[in-house]
Amino acid sequence: MLDVGETWSYTAYHTVTQDDIDSGGNYDSDADGTNDSLRNIATVTADAVTLGTEATASDDASVEVCQNPGIDLTKYVDVGFGYDDANTGPGPENVNVGGDVSFKITVENTGNVTLTNVDITDTYLSGGAPGTANLLVDDGVLTAYAIAHGASLTGDTDSDGDLDVGETWEIIYTEAFDPLSFDPGAHLNTADVTTDEGVSDEDSAYYFTLVDTGLCPRTPGFWQNPNNGAQFWDGVVGNEKHAGEDGFPTGELLYAVDSNNDGVINAVAGDGINDGSPLDAKGLLIGDYDKDGLTGAGEDTLFVSFADAQSLINASNKQLNASTGDGRFMLGRDMVASWLNYLQGSGFGDASDPNSPHHYLDDSIDWMQIYSGTLSGGTTETFDKLKLSGGAIKTNTSIWKDVQSGFDHSAGQMHFALDYYNNTGQTAPGGQHYANCESQHLFEALSIFESAHPDLV
Repeated sequence: MLDVGETWSYTAYHTVTQDDIDSGGNYDSDADGTNDSLRNIATVTADAVTLGTEATASDDASVEVCQNPGIDLTKYVDVGFGYDDANTGPGPENVNVGGDVSFKITVENTGNVTLTNVDITDTYLSGGAPGTANLLVDDGVLTAYAIAHGASLTGDTDSDGDLDVGETWEIIYTEAFDPLSFDPGAHLNTADVTTDEGVSDEDSAYYFTLVDTGLCPRTPGFWQNPNNGAQFWDGVVGNEKHAGEDGFPTGELLYAVDSNNDGVINAVAGDGINDGSPLDAKGLLIGDYDKDGLTGAGEDTLFVSFADAQSLINASNKQLNASTGDGRFMLGRDMVASWLNYLQGSGFGDASDPNSPHHYLDDSIDWMQIYSGTLSGGTTETFDKLKLSGGAIKTNTSIWKDVQSGFDHSAGQMHFALDYYNNTGQTAPGGQHYANCESQHLFEALSIFESAHPDLV
């Protein structure tokens, strides 16, 4: 009996569940359409003894559900020496010397709310503007892109695709080394994660790539200098002042070639030897990529005598004038310098790459065979000799300015690409680095790498 003046007191408990937190409770306290509280209603009924009537009363109490979603993402990179957070660089653990690049991403639920529709994206940010954003995890599941890159996802203990409270996911995937995409220099990849609960995070990993693309190309002026570059292709072995030093060839680049295309490399005229066969002349067999001195199967070559090669590399300002010059001397000078750069071991790309110096030089060989060759047999011939006699080809003519039949570049474009390559290692501004010319940063990173890993150098 609840007597007059009595007050009864009851205590009850409710243990808040993860579902309560995730749902926000069972009550929308501010009528905004979203539950934000747990509400409990207590009701009492009783019979009044003397009156035979029923008394009833109720009251409610609510408490806010504290939803504190949180997430933390960390990006790591491994270039062969263990995973490094790599927020700065270059450092000894994030200098890539040509191997595969592995990435690890950890994503931790640091809050008290289950996180759903978890999306993880990795974006290549080197070179200024953001590159392609690669979606690795979509709604808690690895994407086809991630799987194609060997990705694994661990840490989803109940395999429900949700990042539960207390879970930490780990995603590991690998980018195969590709010198066309991993240019020399600094690289930065940034991973980010988003969820339906409105929390997100991002982190970057920095690494520095050293690509073995040989020496930085030298300009025509270098190969022209009689006290420096010219010594490396004068045919005199041992007179090179800086042979083998950083950035210089190891020695003489000129070698005996089959200048008359008879299939035999005979004695060079003027060396005092005569075996009764026609003598081959001293010069450059441009396009002899295997450097055996012969125009072999699949090769397309242009022989440039030593005297003509010197005339080209030492061309006058009048001959090289962009408005009134002779296109044969302009492009020929580029070709001689590019070929010497190839012979010294500078990266040259592949003929199948239309932007490579290899491709532009092959086009230039064909163009010279037609417009400045002794045979002028067209793009189908495999050997010709350069002929500088005859009329100049002006740079305002169609032959120079327009793409000719059988070509995919004009002579003017060939000139620009090879000239730019000889100066930068690229064939166009902002283009692919076919040879290492970022010397300052490259040698700095290499020095750090060597000091950290002397046993591997």
